[in-house]
Amino acid sequence: DNLRLTDGITYEFDRQGDVKQSAKFREVQKDISREMEEIWGGSSSPQEMTGPQLKKFIDTYRQTQVRQTAWETDYYFKFSIPVANVVFAMIGTLFGVVNPRKENASGVIFAIICIAVYWILMTVMRSLGQKGIIEPWIAAWGQNIVFFILGLPFLFLVRK
Repeated sequence: DNLRLTDGITYEFDRQGDVKQSAKFREVQKDISREMEEIWGGSSSPQEMTGPQLKKFIDTYRQTQVRQTAWETDYYFKFSIPVANVVFAMIGTLFGVVNPRKENASGVIFAIICIAVYWILMTVMRSLGQKGIIEPWIAAWGQNIVFFILGLPFLFLVRK
């Protein structure tokens, strides 16, 4: 939490990068615990952070020209996962209105398959986004977009 420097020189620079002032010191102690927590965000994982905390962490790294695609992907997932409920509600509506009196397990089986495909797609997209192979926002929203695009025509077909 403390940085202790001994037998050194401090330099102050002007805007052109020239040394404006220098001073020798024998020992200096500086409390860096607060600065380290701001830089590293404490010991919280992206899932434990709030959206604004995670955004601030990403912006801090962006200023240093270091891209944190894994953290950016997790940031976008914070918003895309709740929207998945809307997508699954749309798919659930399809099963509820197609033939509500027919008692077979085909709708339930199809729903389980849809959930499995969604989960696999989400896992693959998250991995690709965290590795920087695809853009983080595409990794987070891709599976929602795919399921929405595939489900929307069925919703209109069932309506007829």
